[in-house]
Amino acid sequence: MRDCPHDGGRRTLKIRAGRRAAYWRCGTCKRSISALDRSIFAGSRLTIGTLLTMLLAFARGYSHEHTKGACLRTERQPVSNVALARWGSILRKIVSERVSRFPKIGGVGCTVQIDEALLGCRKYHVGRKLTRT
Repeated sequence: MRDCPHDGGRRTLKIRAGRRAAYWRCGTCKRSISALDRSIFAGSRLTIGTLLTMLLAFARGYSHEHTKGACLRTERQPVSNVALARWGSILRKIVSERVSRFPKIGGVGCTVQIDEALLGCRKYHVGRKLTRT
């Protein structure tokens, strides 16, 4: 629950069944506001479920086609290639901004040691398995 910015009343989260859209509704002034307002998803025409599916697919490192298929399976709503490319770009930008805020490991007078690393490359998951030494 959140407080209403207009009169300080308590807002509750509601779901519109027909459009599958979520919104906050104030109990006293009866005003409603989209659950997507003041988020990276504000202004999007995609449903919340589709946006969250795309976010999860991005976090898991899915390819463009796998993300498109995941959105179609979960929400039964096709997503255009342009929308996927735009959201991929937005999410990559957010991740790069967050990562750039943290300093790199090490520095002057600091030794960084990596132990028991398993390094190798298998193309298309074919070839010998890498063993730990």
